[in-house]
Amino acid sequence: LGIIIGISGYLLYNQSSVDSEIFSYVNITHKGNDNLCFQAYNNFHSLENGNLPLQMLTNNKDELSKFFKEKGVNYPVFYPDIDAELQGGVVSEFKGVKLAHFVFKVGDKFVYMYEVPNQMIDNHNLQINPKAIEIVNKADWYWEKEKGSNNTMVLWRIKSNMCSIVTNLRMDQLSALIHVKES
Repeated sequence: LGIIIGISGYLLYNQSSVDSEIFSYVNITHKGNDNLCFQAYNNFHSLENGNLPLQMLTNNKDELSKFFKEKGVNYPVFYPDIDAELQGGVVSEFKGVKLAHFVFKVGDKFVYMYEVPNQMIDNHNLQINPKAIEIVNKADWYWEKEKGSNNTMVLWRIKSNMCSIVTNLRMDQLSALIHVKES
């Protein structure tokens, strides 16, 4: 009983110092080049550092969708209803599949979005930590603050695709920008 009380006290004490806006009870690690979240974080950092230039500069979703299709993206790309200005996009290739990335901006803050077809996840071509996907399946959205930074990541499904946003906005700022309605 003393051990249980001690552990409970420790957890309550440490919980008070944890940022309440993150899922502090989940300790998720995203490792490996075949992990969607790991790739999203790396791509966001490359964007921030100027090492991921946009291949198509446009604020028009139709133009960007046409660009994705012309570059070999063979799945429909869906844009979230977000109060941010579309900047453009990039096409990459992973395991022979062309993948869509696009960037929004809010003031001087980037909102990087990586969208892949669900079959990439279902076929295990791209991995997601099982706990994160469990949260997406139960709650529709998985949010986290990047370890060692103030960056925010959100993971969710949009129609037939899995999406990840990474941004240098705080969680509350990003959640205020994203609307449930899809376009």
